[in-house]
Amino acid sequence: MGLVDRTLLERAWGRLVSRGRSIMREWPDAKPGEYLIFNQNNGAVFAGNFSFDGYGAVGLLWLLYAATDDLQYREYARRGARIFSPLADVRSSHCGIAGYRAAVWGYRLTEAEELKQIGLRAAATMSRFFDPQNEVFGRHPGAPAEAVFPAGGVKHRFHSVHAPANTPARATHIDWSGFWFEVLWWAGHFEPRFSDQARRHCDAFLRLGFQRPDGSSHHGLSFDEETGAPLEFHSNQAYSTDTAWSRGQAWMLMGYAQAFEATGERRFLDTYLRCADYWIAHLPDDLIPFYDMSDPAAPQVPRDSCSAVIALNSMLRVCRVDPSLEPRFREVADATLRELLDFYVTPGGIVLHGSWGADHVPMFQGVLMFGNTYLADAVFMGLWPDRFDQIRGF
Repeated sequence: MGLVDRTLLERAWGRLVSRGRSIMREWPDAKPGEYLIFNQNNGAVFAGNFSFDGYGAVGLLWLLYAATDDLQYREYARRGARIFSPLADVRSSHCGIAGYRAAVWGYRLTEAEELKQIGLRAAATMSRFFDPQNEVFGRHPGAPAEAVFPAGGVKHRFHSVHAPANTPARATHIDWSGFWFEVLWWAGHFEPRFSDQARRHCDAFLRLGFQRPDGSSHHGLSFDEETGAPLEFHSNQAYSTDTAWSRGQAWMLMGYAQAFEATGERRFLDTYLRCADYWIAHLPDDLIPFYDMSDPAAPQVPRDSCSAVIALNSMLRVCRVDPSLEPRFREVADATLRELLDFYVTPGGIVLHGSWGADHVPMFQGVLMFGNTYLADAVFMGLWPDRFDQIRGF
């Protein structure tokens, strides 16, 4: 039967086809030193040297090629992979996801050795973030900001421009296990140390208490700069340190869904299910969460459609591995995609109404790359699950 109604999936795919054609029609030719950038005003993709979050557009083109065998999609996706190739060697939190979606997916579809090597380089660079003392990924002590995010101007934490002034530079965050690890799970087939680090991180997050007893998640954990000992949990995007930032909760869903996909280990599924139970119990009636799952000012606070897309994606993943879970998630997954298509996804395939959360004052809703990146593989996975298994690579 499937987790989501096929008619809904086909409706969504039609919009993504429209977006893919638009990307090719308006293709930005990057000069040396430039990357593809996702325009967070309108979802367009352009070229520049100050950010590099347009990898989702390249991933969409690879999926369109996989669905159609249209060589035009393949040609533009190859162009995108080459544009992102230098990022594989830049010590950035985005090096892994860009290498995975722009190059690894292409390697899985074409067997091009060039693309495989880009992916392996990205995994090796990503691996350098691993802290063997705490067995988590995070910024290494003493690493200057320029070495971590040279193009983005991050001051305190490698992946957040608006970190609190008192946040130590040595920290780890729920985002890590949410979407940076795909390249490590894949690359572990060639060098086991990569997937071993990802597994150790997922275990360490549980040991360190990232998942609260009620199934909700903490956002970030800082460590002592001198000793490396854990200090305190914090958040700059949630309502408070003690509440659940919605996208952080969704990243935890995604991270442990992927860990279950990659390993089949029950403890990762159990973690996922506790997180999912909290997620479902704290959704508003229309299933699109506010930026925080417990802000008392709701509904007069921003929604975060990105979180809903990520959660939907994770449900498709775990049910693909264990179809017996489908009855548990079918109603919420189907209704989430329906709500997104009715009110949040444009006819041109752009996901609206994402929120960065409390670190932007005033808070707002806009077009963010996360929902637009993860909608594509969620819909593709629902329509062609066997094909996605092959593309995923772990």
